[in-house]
Amino acid sequence: SYSTDCLLIEGISQAQVLTKSIATGSLPSRYVKFLDKLKIPDAVHQTVETDILSAHLFDAEQKKTKRIHDPLRPAYNFPRIYGITEERKNMLILDKLIRHCERLTRNKAENLQKRILDNPFLKVNFEKDGDEIGMDLTANLLISSTKPIDKIADASQGYEELPDLFPVKFTSSLKTVANQGWENFYPINSGNRFTCPHTVFPTFTSETKTLHELPINESQIRSRTLLYAFAAASARAKQQFGDNVRKLPQPIVVQAIHTNGQSFHFGVFQLNTLDLSGQEGEKNLWHETEIEDIYANCSYVEARPHLEGYNPAILAKFFTF
Repeated sequence: SYSTDCLLIEGISQAQVLTKSIATGSLPSRYVKFLDKLKIPDAVHQTVETDILSAHLFDAEQKKTKRIHDPLRPAYNFPRIYGITEERKNMLILDKLIRHCERLTRNKAENLQKRILDNPFLKVNFEKDGDEIGMDLTANLLISSTKPIDKIADASQGYEELPDLFPVKFTSSLKTVANQGWENFYPINSGNRFTCPHTVFPTFTSETKTLHELPINESQIRSRTLLYAFAAASARAKQQFGDNVRKLPQPIVVQAIHTNGQSFHFGVFQLNTLDLSGQEGEKNLWHETEIEDIYANCSYVEARPHLEGYNPAILAKFFTF
């Protein structure tokens, strides 16, 4: 099974094989064209810089933060530090960026066609090459809409080869648990107007790690973005077309924005099929960006709040999504 705090040991290649997806290291063409034409006023970027300082330094929360650990002195007990937790920082920065996007939207009626869910559960189980796999995830946010996102490509583009994981199996680093009535769960009832998944927001903290607790790399973070998008799309597909659906009557497209409050990863996933066994046949599509930081340093310097290296491209991509 794959849960909220898990990471795949082989990263994005393993996620591609697990979800039978072809990965492209760029956003779809219509996203790129929109980004090229987009111009955001400097005043908005200045406000975002203030919001980053507010989320990371000025918030009034005082709770125990991550315990400090020194590998060279594993038995030494450092004093606990109080401050703003990682979860709180993630929540604040996402909330502020979403609010800016709402203000920048020219057609305000579009905002009324979407809803935001806090901490939504996503549960999916599927079979792949004889193995039964369950996903039990909790995202930070899920934006749903009254209408689905248009497909990003034709199904004919999903017939390329998948990565070769040999000698690793696609289930490596997944937890082995008993199947005690696994179920499929999508957090919005089918009778609701806002049933279509639009954008899922997974976040990662210091608690996110591989099963073997090895150092985390960027490929593993990218794989987590893909798996959250796959979980949201497949949970909706099973709700809409039935638990036993294989070939989808129409593709389901879900966007994903993955962050730890500083680093951001953007991706667009198109679910074409839930027949995930084997290497042949139709495959799903995954478009992604590189992982980028919205700032280089945010801290107190000589007792004064200091933000260094603000990256305006993050807000532009956020608004595009």
